[in-house]
Amino acid sequence: NYKCVHCASPEDICIDHIIPFIRGGKTTEGNLQTLCKKCNSKKSDKVL
Repeated sequence: NYKCVHCASPEDICIDHIIPFIRGGKTTEGNLQTLCKKCNSKKSDKVL
């Protein structure tokens, strides 16, 4: 029952780094969030 933390959509959920991996973000529980594919593609390598 996961939802996107930005738009609350339950569709096409993926795990995303809050601070992008390419910018030094770690793969830790505190740096991960659930996003739908649409919000994840808008985010790209930005920190939201």
